[in-house]
Amino acid sequence: MKYYIKALKNYANFEGRARRKEYWLFILVSLLIVSVLIIIDTFIEEKFNLKVDILSTLYSLFILIPSLSVTTRRLHDIDKNGWWQLISIIPNILTNFLVMEKRIYTSSIIGLILTLIILLSSIIGLIWILLYMVREGQSGDNKYGEDPKKIVEA
Repeated sequence: MKYYIKALKNYANFEGRARRKEYWLFILVSLLIVSVLIIIDTFIEEKFNLKVDILSTLYSLFILIPSLSVTTRRLHDIDKNGWWQLISIIPNILTNFLVMEKRIYTSSIIGLILTLIILLSSIIGLIWILLYMVREGQSGDNKYGEDPKKIVEA
């Protein structure tokens, strides 16, 4: 829990480095919280006949900047620029737009090909960023700061 709180406290800190442990524990706690909120949202939806997932949506907005920040710092730990996270964000935004707006174009071959390219790029982007996130951080200092393992051990 301390790594989750640490990430929240550093919500606007896009400098420095984050260990794998900090990143993955933040992700784990966030997934657990959003899972509970989705269950509550489902209960509220059934009880009050609302079609809005208000709690999970508010929480997702609440952790948006901390998520971007901890991902940037995690990328810094493997000596990559924080902008690399766009490789998964942009295709996912396009995919969500296609799915949410029911705009999966299958009426023409060009529309189908474009839709498949966007979906495939989303999958490739997620795999790419996942591979970066599981990589061990660069030993020693790098251009983004001190080795976070060295700081913890000191």
